[in-house]
Amino acid sequence: KMHGSIESVTSLLAELQAATSEFPKGSEVGVCPTFVHLPMVREQLASSAIRIGAQNANAQEQGAFTGEVSAQMLAEFGVHYVLVGHS
Repeated sequence: KMHGSIESVTSLLAELQAATSEFPKGSEVGVCPTFVHLPMVREQLASSAIRIGAQNANAQEQGAFTGEVSAQMLAEFGVHYVLVGHS
């Protein structure tokens, strides 16, 4: 979705990090920010157990697909999850 500003994403991540002790033991928690927020989110969550996901990925490894991001590109960036087929 196209929601979030630097301020709102930073605030949401801080709230999630503060609540990590309340997560059920053994659970995995991830966030899927917009592509433009991925670098900031990765930096803010560097020492956190919260994982990073992406909102989309193209099935192609590479090519002339303007604006698209491949799963390989996301993996190199440290993304663990991708939302596929969501609305």
